[in-house]
Amino acid sequence: MFVLAFCLVIFAQIFNRNRFVAAIRFTMIPTVLSAVLCVVGSNWKIGGARLRDYLYLVFAGAVTAVSVLTSDIVGWTASVTQFYVYLLLFFLMTFRDLSLNEIRRVLLFYLLLCLVICAQIYLNVMLSRNYYYGRVSFNWFGVIKDQNVLAAFLVFGTFISLASFLYRQRKAFLFLYLFILVAIMFVGSRSGMASAVLASGVLFFKWLSDRGSSRRKIVVFLVMFALAGIALVFLPGTESFSRVLK
Repeated sequence: MFVLAFCLVIFAQIFNRNRFVAAIRFTMIPTVLSAVLCVVGSNWKIGGARLRDYLYLVFAGAVTAVSVLTSDIVGWTASVTQFYVYLLLFFLMTFRDLSLNEIRRVLLFYLLLCLVICAQIYLNVMLSRNYYYGRVSFNWFGVIKDQNVLAAFLVFGTFISLASFLYRQRKAFLFLYLFILVAIMFVGSRSGMASAVLASGVLFFKWLSDRGSSRRKIVVFLVMFALAGIALVFLPGTESFSRVLK
């Protein structure tokens, strides 16, 4: 039940009938259900190391409230309410430590959602459909998602898949990483692509430092980036790719 709560929240963030960030009217039902599941399925335990994070969030909530209530420009909106709903949900979902098996199931669910999204992106590219301002996107019940929001969701998928490949040595995760990365390029989000590349570089060098750097690993890393560069040069000059490369 606790894992189901995580999965419901993740699903609602991208699979909703809103072009941009998931509005609270689209996510209220799964959010409330997730909160109930957390209360029912949790073995309440607040770790001392996590109290500092809670204090940061309380501080952020207080600053947000003061800023909104004293502002002459920005009033209290549904986005502010949603922010506090998710603060409460974070507290509920972190009152106990997740087991390794629970974490793996949540991450696997996230990757499955990324696969579904990427499959439609590739299909849209082949069929030349669901384009918005010359850039392909994901269509959910007639609503074409904003490309930057879509890429932001997929970026974490690249991080999970690359980490799984590096630390678990499973080649399938490498293909999944490239599958998601190219989909981000088709979407044409420069911020999404920059985030994916930066996160990948940091993760790779973290892996090198954990295992001890070696010439072979560095050579493999450089070859991968060289092949990626060659692919970018010879890929079709679509508007999405041109926008990423600008």
